[in-house]
Amino acid sequence: MGRMQARGQVTIPAEVREALGIQPGDVLLFEATGPDEGRFRVVRTTRSLDEYFDAYRVEGPVPANLWDTVAEDLARDATPADALMPVYREAAASGER
Repeated sequence: MGRMQARGQVTIPAEVREALGIQPGDVLLFEATGPDEGRFRVVRTTRSLDEYFDAYRVEGPVPANLWDTVAEDLARDATPADALMPVYREAAASGER
């Protein structure tokens, strides 16, 4: 069991981190699966999340195709790539950042 902090941070129990091999800096993909349910997946990439943010930093309006570009880049770097594409396509369609 974990608890979400005020800033949205969640502590993953040690036994879960150990079982999944989660290390500081690993990227986790969160997905809502129902009104009170969700799941997460460890996304193994060749770059850190900070490197992705730095690579796609923009000043001013966000280009309409930015999420598509980020999704394609993540899909190339991530395993499994198909797990990321629907999430980032949905974010692109809704205009979320």
